[in-house]
Amino acid sequence: MVNVAENTIGAQTIAQERDSYAGDSVLQNLTMGKGQGFSKVAADWLKQCMTFDQAIDKMVNEQKTIEDIRCGLANWDVIAHNDRIAFRYLPTSREYTPTDHCLNLICSVGRGLSTWAVRSLRGPIGHPTKKNADGEPTTVAGGERGISDFEVLRDYIKIHLFNANRVNQDKSRLFRTWDDGTLRAILSEQYQIINNVWCLETFKDILPGGMVSHWRGNADTIYGNILIPDTIRQENDSDFGGMLSIGNSEIGVRRISSLPSVFRAICQNGCIYDQQFGEGLRKVHRGHIELVSLKANIRQTIESQIPLLPQGIERVLGLRAYGCGDTPLRNLIAQTTIDYKLSKNQATAVFNGWNKELSLLGVNEGRTAYGLLGGITRAGQTFNNDQWVNFDIMGGTLASTDRNGWDKFRNRAGNLTDKQIENHIGELVFA
Repeated sequence: MVNVAENTIGAQTIAQERDSYAGDSVLQNLTMGKGQGFSKVAADWLKQCMTFDQAIDKMVNEQKTIEDIRCGLANWDVIAHNDRIAFRYLPTSREYTPTDHCLNLICSVGRGLSTWAVRSLRGPIGHPTKKNADGEPTTVAGGERGISDFEVLRDYIKIHLFNANRVNQDKSRLFRTWDDGTLRAILSEQYQIINNVWCLETFKDILPGGMVSHWRGNADTIYGNILIPDTIRQENDSDFGGMLSIGNSEIGVRRISSLPSVFRAICQNGCIYDQQFGEGLRKVHRGHIELVSLKANIRQTIESQIPLLPQGIERVLGLRAYGCGDTPLRNLIAQTTIDYKLSKNQATAVFNGWNKELSLLGVNEGRTAYGLLGGITRAGQTFNNDQWVNFDIMGGTLASTDRNGWDKFRNRAGNLTDKQIENHIGELVFA
């Protein structure tokens, strides 16, 4: 039996949430931000959000750490240390440690470089049979990497990347570095940067009065949501409001994007619609990008997405009618794990999230597709940026499910064997 601990979400604990929450999904005592132009947003959550000006100032300050170097590979060398490899910029002799993302880009540039080999030579040596909760090999005794391993990795990269017969050493490339000594990316001359400050200024111009929420961005990459103010759109349901999930990366982590989404005031988790409900802006950073036309495209996309918000909210609320019947919740978690290819750690997070929903909603409303959706989107908040967005998209896919699709999901879950359930979720048992 797994006990659900009282856990902090935003400015409230689960116990405080429960006290402020009454049946049929209506918030009773939770103070809302109506006087601030956001009647669907908890006032405590608004305090954790940023205005566009605050977000822009934050981005400007963070981008002061960036130094972009344009040159060829001939200006660089790769060095081995006891605990890492580093790229040395020869004109200054300064060394930069590549990030995982940068190493993936390096593998795409170097002829014959394997991402698996580069990752394996940096990570601890795994046990051939013992696995962790995610099914990955556990570290063997004395299995940490040392200088000899990083010398092998150094030579491997030199053979494939710093080899004039395989890669043009004089071709100009963009090397994105930070003043903390990290090498963030190696980008081709065809890659076109869409500046993050420009993106935020564009969203500000199109959505005046919006608030930036769930911010996980940094100098390179934007992850966050824009809460839609009442002046642009006011929904009737007292629990939910509309927002846009936005993103951009100057170094190729993600495309510039805007996707319609809804949020739930009680726990501030989001749900990104399935793509069939709207055309999401997903601009590739390649070739010449004309910013005036791009801004017009963003405006057109957002204006087409705003009207989708009410139907998204209606779809989410409609999940309350999809009950679990006699299908055990463990089976449904296991089937969710199978359908969305989740690890055991991710399945555990969904399980914990659904348990929280049950504690808030009660058995009748919690044992529904609506309760599972809450578990999924709560889980996403516990993982890294990309997984968080993916969990919100997963929630949007569930929200688009009709009664027939839900019944088929339940039937698949009900037919799982105990062994299959054990393989996917282990000992998890609902309280």
